[in-house]
Amino acid sequence: MEFTPADYYYNDIRRCLQAEAYDIRRRCGMAYRLFVELVNETTADAPASFSGAFSRLHYLHAQLGFSSALYHAANDFRVRWRRADEASLDELTTRLPGDLRALADLVACLKQAPIPAELAALLPEHLTSATPKGTLSEKCWRVVVNQVLTHALLVSPTDLYDDTEYRLPLTSDATGGRDFTYLLTLVEPNTQLNLVALRRENDHLFPELIIVEPDYLVSVTAVAQCIRPTGTRSAWHVLKKFDPFVASEATLLGNLSGQMLDEEVHELHADYVDTVRRFFADHALDFASCPVDRQSFHQNAQAQQRNLRRLSQTTFKHQLHLSGEEGVCIEPSFFCEMLGLQGRIDLMKPDGTVVVEQKSGKIDEFNRTAYPEHEIQLMLYMAMRHYAFQQPYSHLQGYLLYSKYPDEKSMWPIPNAPDRLREAFRIRNEIVAREMEFARTGMRHFIEQLSPEDLHQPGKAEPLWNSHIRPQVELLLAPFHTADATALAYFYRFHRFLVRENLLSHFGSSEKEASGFAAAWQCTTAEKREVGSILTDLRLLSTEADKENHGVKHLHLALPTADENEEVAAPPNFRAGDIVVLYRYETAHEPDLRRDMVFRATVSQLLEDEIVVTLREAQTDPKVFSLREGQSWAIEPDFMDAGTQSFYRGLYDLLTGPADRRAWVLGQRQPAFDASADLLTLPENEELTELVRKAKAARDLFLLVGPPGTGKTSKGLMSLLREELSEPTAQVLLGAFTNRAVDEICGKLVEAHIEFVRVGNEMNCAPAYRPYLLDAQTRALKQLDEVKQLVQNVRVVVGTTLSLSSAVTKMTGKHFSLAIIDEASQLLEPHLLPLIMAHTDGRPLIDRFVLIGDHRQLPAVVQQPASESLVSEPALRAMGVTDCRRSFFERFIERIPADCRHDFTRQGRMHPEVADFPSRQFYEGKLCPIPLAHQEATIALPRVAFYDCAPDALELGHSPKGNPAEARLIARLSVEEYERFAAQNGRFDPRKDLGIIVPYRRQIALVRNALLQSAHPELADVTIDTVERFQGSECNTIIYGFTVSRASQLAFLCGTQFEDECGQWVDRKLNVALTRARERMLIVGHRPLLERVPLFGELIEFCEPGQ
Repeated sequence: MEFTPADYYYNDIRRCLQAEAYDIRRRCGMAYRLFVELVNETTADAPASFSGAFSRLHYLHAQLGFSSALYHAANDFRVRWRRADEASLDELTTRLPGDLRALADLVACLKQAPIPAELAALLPEHLTSATPKGTLSEKCWRVVVNQVLTHALLVSPTDLYDDTEYRLPLTSDATGGRDFTYLLTLVEPNTQLNLVALRRENDHLFPELIIVEPDYLVSVTAVAQCIRPTGTRSAWHVLKKFDPFVASEATLLGNLSGQMLDEEVHELHADYVDTVRRFFADHALDFASCPVDRQSFHQNAQAQQRNLRRLSQTTFKHQLHLSGEEGVCIEPSFFCEMLGLQGRIDLMKPDGTVVVEQKSGKIDEFNRTAYPEHEIQLMLYMAMRHYAFQQPYSHLQGYLLYSKYPDEKSMWPIPNAPDRLREAFRIRNEIVAREMEFARTGMRHFIEQLSPEDLHQPGKAEPLWNSHIRPQVELLLAPFHTADATALAYFYRFHRFLVRENLLSHFGSSEKEASGFAAAWQCTTAEKREVGSILTDLRLLSTEADKENHGVKHLHLALPTADENEEVAAPPNFRAGDIVVLYRYETAHEPDLRRDMVFRATVSQLLEDEIVVTLREAQTDPKVFSLREGQSWAIEPDFMDAGTQSFYRGLYDLLTGPADRRAWVLGQRQPAFDASADLLTLPENEELTELVRKAKAARDLFLLVGPPGTGKTSKGLMSLLREELSEPTAQVLLGAFTNRAVDEICGKLVEAHIEFVRVGNEMNCAPAYRPYLLDAQTRALKQLDEVKQLVQNVRVVVGTTLSLSSAVTKMTGKHFSLAIIDEASQLLEPHLLPLIMAHTDGRPLIDRFVLIGDHRQLPAVVQQPASESLVSEPALRAMGVTDCRRSFFERFIERIPADCRHDFTRQGRMHPEVADFPSRQFYEGKLCPIPLAHQEATIALPRVAFYDCAPDALELGHSPKGNPAEARLIARLSVEEYERFAAQNGRFDPRKDLGIIVPYRRQIALVRNALLQSAHPELADVTIDTVERFQGSECNTIIYGFTVSRASQLAFLCGTQFEDECGQWVDRKLNVALTRARERMLIVGHRPLLERVPLFGELIEFCEPGQ
C-alpha cells in the first residue's frame, strides 16, 4: 500500500510557497519537515545505518545517482535550516522559492512522479545556484567519504555551502608523521568522519585526529579496557561483552574509595564506621555475593581513607585548589561528539583545568609506572577538555590518583602524548567500524578467524600472557568451537540483531522521528520539542539533600509557562523513572549537551509546573549548580546500554549452559510434561484448577495466554504462586517487562500477605512498594551474615526481567524452583535468555518457567524494520525463529504441546457488545463474559460508536500530529459522558469513568486544552495518553481518537498489524485501544481516510454511527 504519494508532498510545497502571510521561519520549518519526512521514508528499508538527514540524503544520491546540482541544492537548504537562527529573514525569504524547487525536484526523483504543471509554474524554472562558499571552524569538520583511494580519501563537508571535494592524505610522510592508513580498511563511501584540529592547504586536509562515525559515542572506559599490559587490541571490546561481571573485593574497595574521595575533598570529616555503613547499605548484595576477607578489606579501606584525608588537606587544597570552598565536581559526565566519546570524570575543578582519575589498586610495580590503560583513560578525558572545550594543554593538569599509596606514588601527573592518543583513537575507530560491520554481516567470520594470539602483542608481558591471560581467552573462545551448528546459528543471528538495535539507539531509526541519542545534536530544538524529548528554560527552584550521603541528591526545577500566542505544545515525553541528563546552556543559543558537563539523573516527579530529578551521583558542593547571567537548564533523555550487556551475556550462556536446557530453547526437544504430581491447593474455580494442574505438570516451560480482562495476573499468576509456595522448599521469581506491571504484582502480593523482596531502582518503584526493595531491607542490617540470611530466607523475589537477570547471579547459593514472567509477549528472545540460561556448576538456576502474555496485544519495542530483522537461516526457521522481532512467547505459542499451554477466554472487563469486534477479529470469537453485573446491564446508548470527523485545514507550519477538529469533538463527547455519569452515580470519577487514547503527544495537548475550556474543567484530570501507555489500564468509557489527517500517517497506525495463524488480520495497537473499555467504546476519526485500511473499514462498518 502506497501511504505517501507524491501529491502529498507537492500539495504541501504549494501551500508553503503561497502562504506569504505567514512568518518565514514557520514556512521554512514546514519545508524542512517535509524534507526530513521524504528522506526518512525513502531510506526506511536501506541496509545501512544513518545518523541524521544528511547521511540519508548522501546515501540516496550515491544509490540513485541524481544530479550533483540537485544534491548540493538540497543539502544547501538542509544546512541553512539547521542554522536558521543565524540567517537573516531576508536571506530565508529570498532563498525559500529555490529551496522549494530543490525539494520538488527531489520528490520527482524519489517518487518517479513529475512536478504538476500548476506547481512548476509557481516555482523558479531552474535550481538556484549554491550559496556562496561559507566557512567552518577549523577546530572540527564533519565530512563524508566519497571515495577510498590507495593512500587517501576523497571527502566532502556535510555542513558547508560548498561543492568542493577535498583530498584527505593518510600516510605518515604526507601528514607530518601521523599515520592514518589503518582507516583504509575501516571506512567506505558514505562513512562520516570528524576531522579534528584541521589544517587546510588548498583542497588538501590535514587533521590532528580523525574520528570514524562520531555520532556513535564510545565510552572512555571501553577504549581503555583494550589497552593492556599484554598489548593494545580492540578485539578485547568484543570479548568483554561475553565476560560476566562478578563483584569482587577489588571492585567493592574501588567504589568505597570513590565515596571517600568525595567526603575528604569536601572536608566532611566522616568517621570510618559511618562511611562503611553508608556504603554497605547501597552495596549489601554485592558484599553478600562475593568472598571478602573482612580484616584485609577494612585495613585497606582505612588506609585509603587516611591517604585521601592527607591529600585533601595538602596537595588538593593548596596546590590544585580542589576543595569544597573553591568548588569541585564529583563524577561529571561529558558527551563529546567531536571525538566520538562519552565519559565520566572522577573529580574535576568546575572550570575543567584540573582533572583527577582515581584508582584504588596498585601501580605497575614491576615497571614502577602507572598502568597504560589508566594513563590513556585520563588522556582521553584531557583530550575532551582540550579539543571540544578549547582549553590549551598548558592550562590543563591531569592526575592519576592511586589512593592505596601514602607517599609520592599516590599522585601521577600525566602529560599529553600525541602518538599514544592517536593510538587510543585508532582503538575507538576500530570498535565503531567493527560494530557497524557486525550489524551488516554478523560476527561469525570474525570469531572463526580469531585466535588467542590475536589479542597479544609479541614481547609484551609474556609471563602474564602465558600463565594467566591466554588460558582465560582460550576458555572464553572454546564454546564457539564446540557448540553445534544450530546453537551457533542462533547465537550469530541474534547477536547481529542486538548490534543493529544498539547502532540504531545511537544513530536513530526511520521508524521513529528524532530517535537515537545522536538526535541530541542532529535534530533542532523544534524537532525535539515536537516529539517531547527536551525540556528547556528550566529554572532551579531548590535542592534537596540526601541525609545518607550528605550531598545534593534531588533538584526541583520550574517548568516554563506557555506562550499564549504559540501553537499548543506537545507535552514532554518524560515519566517518573526515566533516565535523563541535566545541563546548563546559554539562552541566546540552542541547548546543546555537548557544550558543558552534564548531570545524569532520574525523573522522580513530573508535575504541572515543576519537574523533580534525582541525581545518580550526589553533589556535595551545591555551587556546581550556579548559573551565570543568561543561562538556563535543559533536560533530555539519557542513553545507557547496561541492559544490552546482559543480553549479550545471555546469548553466550546459551552456548555454555546446560545442554538439556539449550535443547528445548532451540526446539531440539519439546518442553517436558509430567502429570503425576497432585495439587496442594484448591483454586477458586474449575478453570483455575485446570490451569494450575497443567502448569505444575510442565517440567520446562508453560504458557498462559491471557486476553484483556481475563485476570491473568490477579487470578492466574497468584493461583500458580500459591500452589508453588505450598511446597516447603520452593523459591519463586516473579517478573515482568515493565515496572508498572511489577507494581501491580507487588500490590497482589501485599493483598495476599505474601512476603517478598523487590529488586531494582527506587525511582522505578511505586512509593507504596519501596519498603519491599532489597536495598531498603538491607539498609537496616549491619552484619554481612544478616544480609546473606535475608537473601536465603526470602522465598519470593520480584522485579523487571532486566533487574532479575542481574540479581539472580548475585544471590549466591540461591536456587529457584519456578519463574513466572508476566508481559512475556513483549519480551524478545535475548531479553529472556539471561534468566532461562542462568546456571551455576552446570545446573540451571531456575528449574521451570511460566510465561504469561498475549501476542495479539502490544509487541516488543524494536527499532529496525522487518526487512532487517527477518531470519533467513534454514535451521532457525525450522525451529520457528523467522523474525528477530517476534517474542520468545510468540515462537513457542505455535509449537508447544497443548498440555503446556492454557488459554483464558472468560473476561470480566468488557460488556459483550464492546468485546464483540475484538473477540471476532482478534480472538477467533472465543472471548466470553464471566459475566459480572456491568456485563449484563443495559443502557439506551450505543455501546460502540464511530464519529466521523473531517479535519480542519491544517494551519501552515502546524504539526499534522495534532487534529483540532477531533480534539473539539472528543471534548464534546467527554462532557456528555461526564454528565451521564454524574446523573447516574451522583459523581464523576475522572480516573475510573473516562479515559482518552490518541496516538500523538501533540494531540494529547490539544485534547487537554479543549477539556480545560469545556463546561467541566475538572475533565482535565481524565487520563489522556497513547495506547502504549494505556496497556494494562481500563475505564468505564474509552474515547479513541485516530487523529490522522494525512494518508502518510496511516503507516504509523498500521505498524503492528500481522496475519495470525488462522489467517486473520490482527492489529495489536487497535486491539489494546478497543479492549480498555468496560461499558462504552467511542471512536473518532476521518472515515474516508481510515477506510483506505481494510481493517479500519471493517471496524467502522461494525460501529453504530455517532451523532
